[in-house]
Amino acid sequence: MVLMVLSSCEMKTKFKYKIEKFVVVKGDTLYGIWYVDNYVMYDDSIVYYNSDSSMVSIKKPYTLYEIK
Repeated sequence: MVLMVLSSCEMKTKFKYKIEKFVVVKGDTLYGIWYVDNYVMYDDSIVYYNSDSSMVSIKKPYTLYEIK
C-alpha cells in the first residue's frame, strides 16, 4: 500500500486521478492520498497497479477526483 500524508501544501502532479480515504495504520487513523493514472472500479473498491506490477485495492468509502 502506498500512503502519502500531506499537510496543507499545493502539489503539481502529472497523474490523472486522486483517491482520498481515511486509513488505520498501527491503531492511528490517518488521511491517505493515492495518485494514479488508471484504475478499475468494482462494486466495493478501486484497483490499480503500481509501477512494479503490484496490485492495490482501495475499499469504500473513498473519494475519487479527476485532476484537471
